Amino acid sequence: MPSQAMRADAEVRNGSLESVRAAGQAVPVDSRSITIAFPFEGSVIGGSHISAMRLIQNLDRRFFRPLVMLHQGDGAVAQLFRAEGLEVTAVPFDLPLRPQGLPGLADLFRLPGRFRRMAAFLSARNVGIVHTNEGATHANWTVPAALSFVLGIVAKMQEGIEPFVRF
Repeated sequence: MPSQAMRADAEVRNGSLESVRAAGQAVPVDSRSITIAFPFEGSVIGGSHISAMRLIQNLDRRFFRPLVMLHQGDGAVAQLFRAEGLEVTAVPFDLPLRPQGLPGLADLFRLPGRFRRMAAFLSARNVGIVHTNEGATHANWTVPAALSFVLGIVAKMQEGIEPFVRF
């Protein structure tokens, strides 16, 4: 008699992934699956958060592992994502660049070290793609993603912001 995991794997191969999820069975993950980081500031919910949440919910878990990273681990975005059954990870540091204004001179000197710590955070979690979806995360995660040699995707293109790709 086939195990539950084998049945789930067969269901996935046969194209009925939703039946596997509906039955509460674990979806088998390929060892070559790619971790996609979705960093957010986390205190305020907007349309970009809803779009990203729907994208995350519909990722094929055989190929992609979402890592929702929040700078405000107990904020509104965390509550929304958890209510939708998504796991969130609190990032253990603040955003180096804040939307409230330009950083001071002392903050500018701290940026290289902060960006290296953020890059190490990505590397420690084997992140292959960083998907940013809001202005604060575009500004803060572009450099760490590049330092980690991961693919970066900037959603909702805005004037002056270009996608970055680094292999």
